Amino acid sequence: RAQEHGEGAVELVAEAAAAPVDDLSKTVLKALTAKKPKPRYLAGQGAKAVVVLARTATDGIKDRAVVHEAHLPAPE
Repeated sequence: RAQEHGEGAVELVAEAAAAPVDDLSKTVLKALTAKKPKPRYLAGQGAKAVVVLARTATDGIKDRAVVHEAHLPAPE
């Protein structure tokens, strides 16, 4: 079951990393023009899900997501 969750997590991170430029630029503009800027802003449809994943996923799942995104060979 953890294996299934891990595969979904990897796909979720990949989807969030591909946020449209328009979404990112709107978020940057909002941050730059805010009277009281937040320390962090979320941009893209999968951003909130990635935050939840980062807080709840095991280190192994996070490591697999990084390996996947960096196009590295899977560890043996």
